[in-house]
Amino acid sequence: MGDDNEASVSQSGTSNVATVTQDDDNVATVAQGGDNNVATVTQQTGNTANVDQGGDNNTATVNQKFAFNAPSIGNTATIVQSGDYNEATTNQDDNNTATVTQLGIGTAVDPNTVLISQYNNGDVATATQLGGSGNSIVISQEECCTGNTGVDNYATAIQDGSNNSTTITQLPGVVGPPLP
Repeated sequence: MGDDNEASVSQSGTSNVATVTQDDDNVATVAQGGDNNVATVTQQTGNTANVDQGGDNNTATVNQKFAFNAPSIGNTATIVQSGDYNEATTNQDDNNTATVTQLGIGTAVDPNTVLISQYNNGDVATATQLGGSGNSIVISQEECCTGNTGVDNYATAIQDGSNNSTTITQLPGVVGPPLP
């Protein structure tokens, strides 16, 4: 690992796995076409992660905080999934931005799901789902430790379709470390 690097992964076909792990001030781009693909990007501070998946039943995870008790500040995560029945997860710390867009359909049995978890101050989360029914967006913005304020966090959820669910939680002063 090191700083100021760029990693680019492009995969087509089915059941591909892409894993990128970076430290500070890096860029990761993962593009996957096809079904049942998995992309995981793990970064620390000042990074950009872009994941673009076309096809069905894909999973994208961006973790921009992997060192316990180390600050992870100023990251940007963007996930775009254009197929059906996809899952996107982002985990971030302080002053970060997460944007997830899912363009395919979901159903009550096979929904598109978005989970954005952000901790501390100055975080921005935007999740958009434009198709189907039974889709789910969960955005959690909370303070990791007692004594902090958890301020200046912004969350936006947009859904089109029926029987979709959105949960946005913004809480200050939660005791204990953030969830992975």
